[in-house]
Amino acid sequence: MERIFVITAFFFDCGVGIGFFNPKQWLISVITAWGAVLTGGFIVFSALRKHGSFALNAQEPPFITFGLAVLFLPVVLALFGGHLGKLLKGKMFPNQYQTKLNDLSQ
Repeated sequence: MERIFVITAFFFDCGVGIGFFNPKQWLISVITAWGAVLTGGFIVFSALRKHGSFALNAQEPPFITFGLAVLFLPVVLALFGGHLGKLLKGKMFPNQYQTKLNDLSQ
């Protein structure tokens, strides 16, 4: 349980940091999850190769549902954290990043 908490905090906090310090390109926060994407992809590939079309009903590892969770949850956490970091930057420093439309109207 402790490992899950640490991994969740890592991906989320990395996303928040990237979104806060680089709010215009907060989508690059997904790069922090590259290891999980590789691992999850390998697990899904292994499950499909071993169990074939019965991969969803597998009774022994590798489990495709675990692979899909490893594949997508860190990506979602990193993207959510990046977006939250962008929003925090906008709330804390609202006048620092103005759009070109706002600059033209002044």
